[in-house]
Amino acid sequence: MKNKCTIWISRLLLMGLFYFDPFSFQVIQAQNSKDNGTNLVEMVFVKGGTFIMGDSSSYFIYNREKPHYVILTSFYIGKCEITVGQFEEFINETGFQTYADKHGGSWVIYGDEPELKGGVNWRCDVRGNPRSQNDYNHPVIHISWKDAVAYCEWLSRKTGKNYRLPTEAEWEYAAKGGISSKGYPYVSGGIYPLEVGWWGNNSGNETHPVGQKRPNELGIYDMSGNVEEWCNDWYDENYYNRSPSSDPKGPVNGKERVVRGGFWGGDLVIIKDRCSRPPSDRFGGLGFRVASNDPLIGYSNQSENKSTLNQIPLTIENCSCSQQYKPEKKCENAVDGNVETEWIAGGFAPQWIKLTLEGSRNIYKISWVNNMSPEGQVNMDFNFYNEDGNLISTKSDSFYAKNGQTNSATFTDLKNIRQIKITVTKSPSWVSFKEIYVF
Repeated sequence: MKNKCTIWISRLLLMGLFYFDPFSFQVIQAQNSKDNGTNLVEMVFVKGGTFIMGDSSSYFIYNREKPHYVILTSFYIGKCEITVGQFEEFINETGFQTYADKHGGSWVIYGDEPELKGGVNWRCDVRGNPRSQNDYNHPVIHISWKDAVAYCEWLSRKTGKNYRLPTEAEWEYAAKGGISSKGYPYVSGGIYPLEVGWWGNNSGNETHPVGQKRPNELGIYDMSGNVEEWCNDWYDENYYNRSPSSDPKGPVNGKERVVRGGFWGGDLVIIKDRCSRPPSDRFGGLGFRVASNDPLIGYSNQSENKSTLNQIPLTIENCSCSQQYKPEKKCENAVDGNVETEWIAGGFAPQWIKLTLEGSRNIYKISWVNNMSPEGQVNMDFNFYNEDGNLISTKSDSFYAKNGQTNSATFTDLKNIRQIKITVTKSPSWVSFKEIYVF
């Protein structure tokens, strides 16, 4: 058993170097139509949208997280990882035998060395000891990909809804907070690892009950730490290079399945970091959560979905821009990081850039990649103008900007926008932004 996750977050994350933004979220609970409530699987609605999957900073280490734009339709995902108690209901009703039951147990971890231990299955803790009923609110572990799929199939039959494992793109989009993302670069739901997840520095080398740490912007728990989570996709290191832009579902075949999220025994894994395991693999730090595209009881938001056309990002390659001290300069090279054409602000703040769009658009998000030194707090004002040049909306926000990191600002009810003026009102000694996208 070998974990391919090799990118880990340094303990420097604990040193208070990051800006804290109070979180807010809306949790949508969707009850399964035939559940009695004892082992309710709570789901969170994730509104569709466009996001940058992967991370440009990983170019310096791996190419397997190459950043690219992905458009997703709306879906639901589990508020928490599936627990031992929820999995027990599946076993009791079906008599299903897991891969560990049939093939010699599961991998357990003693210190740094894994060991395949006979008799270990989903009823056991990370060391292979039987759990007490008091621990059945922990995430289920020692589960293979095939076991997780079998649970989803059973839950679908039981509820009349189509449950499945999330795709890798859905998992990352949900972990990053969807269209409500605050741009946290490392862990899901915050900037302080100890607040959002169980990992090697705070777990005591064991799993913990689900939902105890701080949730992310969508109200989803434990997407960083506690247990790694199976995704539906086959794994291909270079898949991002040819991935379709809309609802990617992974390669058509492969040898291993995608695993995301990190677990209780390691350093806290970066949100975008990709891992994989053979579908038969199982160990004491591997579990899953479910997803669905079916409208679920308790929430319906289908009428709010934006058109696919409006979700396609408009880069500054495709619109003209004017800058303070650099009037009416075309920005076609900005996405390549050309210093002469990228937007440079700071030092003499406030400075501004005006983006003139190709026709009026409905705007709900602007994102950009920081290309700056030193990192620090950036305050920005956004002004929106219609076709006639009239100011119709303003918003001010602040961001902790770090070189290579993507930040985003989200908006509501911005319709028929033709021009956007973005002003940096406070920044470090100097700062530049080299990729700007309008959604």
